[in-house]
Amino acid sequence: MDHLDYRRGYIGTSMLGSIAGKIASTSHRVRSKTGRINSRVHEHWRKPAHMPTKTVDEDFEELMEELEAISNSCHDIISVNAQYMSLSTEVIESARRVANSVQNIDERVKALQNHIDKVQDRVALRDKALLSFDRVYDKFDGMTILSTTSEFTAKQKQEYHSLEKKLVELRRIYEDHNTALKRELPSFFMLVRTFIEPLMQFLFFVQLTAAYQVQSNLLTVSQDLDENASVTPLPLFRINTSRSSLRGQHDNMSVIGKKW
Repeated sequence: MDHLDYRRGYIGTSMLGSIAGKIASTSHRVRSKTGRINSRVHEHWRKPAHMPTKTVDEDFEELMEELEAISNSCHDIISVNAQYMSLSTEVIESARRVANSVQNIDERVKALQNHIDKVQDRVALRDKALLSFDRVYDKFDGMTILSTTSEFTAKQKQEYHSLEKKLVELRRIYEDHNTALKRELPSFFMLVRTFIEPLMQFLFFVQLTAAYQVQSNLLTVSQDLDENASVTPLPLFRINTSRSSLRGQHDNMSVIGKKW
């Protein structure tokens, strides 16, 4: 009986302790909420009457900042790309004009090459005549030496006189070509120099101007890229997932609506 009374007393004490704990916990929560409410009420009364209450979600605002950075970066990319396309068009047009000029130069140089080919043909005739003259002269000189030691036969005399006539003819042909070349080549070279020197200067300055123009335009693009990068840098995406996983997530995004 005493044991039963003790147990009843223990159970009653436990229940009272549990109830007291719940009451204390509830009281603590009430005081905490009341404190926050009082704090908000206090802040409300400190604000001017015309200032509305503004609820801020910091996580969402951070996402909006990143979205704005991406949007600004897209605008900058489009702007820089437009400048690059304009530069590319300008370079292409300049290259086309230079190509037309160079094509005209190419035609004139080919005409000069035709003249050079004719000169080289004349030189080849001169060299051929000289080679023939030397060959006949060696044979004629040998027979001349032979004639001093022995008397020629009728056939040898006929051959000797034939070589002499042929040597005279070959000498005439050689001298005609050689004299003409020696007389005309200096004037030809002078004309060639008056054509080639301005041509080389033209090509040099055209290429130099094109190089400076391209360098200047590329420097402008580089400066624009640096300026845009300092104003609206590309966002640093804190994503470690794979591209296929991101594509799968994109397919389930309701705020985008369609694939890009």
